[in-house]
Amino acid sequence: MPIQYIDSIPTIAYNNDLDKLKVIDSDLNTLITSIVNTNGIKKITDNVNINVKSLNQELLAETTITWDGIKLTDNIEVPLTNNSILITINNNQAQSLVVTFENETNTNIWTKWYDGTGTEISFICPANSHITFGPIQYFPKYLGGRLILTAGTAPINLSETSIQIQEV
Repeated sequence: MPIQYIDSIPTIAYNNDLDKLKVIDSDLNTLITSIVNTNGIKKITDNVNINVKSLNQELLAETTITWDGIKLTDNIEVPLTNNSILITINNNQAQSLVVTFENETNTNIWTKWYDGTGTEISFICPANSHITFGPIQYFPKYLGGRLILTAGTAPINLSETSIQIQEV
């Protein structure tokens, strides 16, 4: 069906050229339409519920780590979520980073996250890279979580690594 315009409102051809399906109003949940002809509004159709899903639900955490030339590790806390997360790291420095996961099981008690075989959950973020990891399910749990970023040798003073954690 071709899109046409009536009174500068987009319409879709319906049945024949005299009848048009016209959008009266819409929001994220409802679409209200009417069928119009040259004499004006003929009939308002039933409201149509629209199922809106977003892949990017909420930005959970975002920070930039500025390395001091001495420290080998830093972290970013991740608030609780019932959804999977994506982790985006923009590692603008010359050291690869090992990223590990910890859960806060009691107040200020952090435990490393292991899989069912006893292997610590981790991934490597290469030097001078911009990478998204995930989706990662079931993290964090308990009271919250954090990502630990560890370099093999101290990154250059004032170099930066940006981290963004997105709920999906």
